Amino acid sequence: MFVNLNISCRPHSFTRSEGLKTQERLLDWVENYFSDGGILPEAAPVKVYHTQKPPIYFQHSGHSMTIVGCETNRDGSKNLLVFDPFFTPSAPMKNLIGARHLSHRIDPELLLRAYRRRMNYLQKYKEFEVITFVPPIASHYNKSIAEGGSGGGIYYYFQ
Repeated sequence: MFVNLNISCRPHSFTRSEGLKTQERLLDWVENYFSDGGILPEAAPVKVYHTQKPPIYFQHSGHSMTIVGCETNRDGSKNLLVFDPFFTPSAPMKNLIGARHLSHRIDPELLLRAYRRRMNYLQKYKEFEVITFVPPIASHYNKSIAEGGSGGGIYYYFQ
């Protein structure tokens, strides 16, 4: 579909025949995708990296999602952060709509549960496909960056 619309994109596939566990290869690839070219805050260590990268379109047998980030846990395990059309936002997430301040009592685990895809989910599948977009050379983003702007990106890589 994207090719028919003249939208430059790159497909990538992850299969069992490629050595390292397919799921681990996918998670490493997604982490590298979002961390490459990220805008790192001045202070270190950082928990969130802001990047200008567009989301990744993700597919496995019978289902498609949009990957918007990758999370690395303290133990080194990784999670995908996805928008899944199968799920609706949780009640705690809906309660944040219009909120000016976040309560310190908000449990991130509760908020992010529907958006995380952990290894136990990924292990149910043997093959994955992703599509990434190739940004045009003379885009609004590049013009904005050249003029000292942020490019308007809203995608995040979590660590």
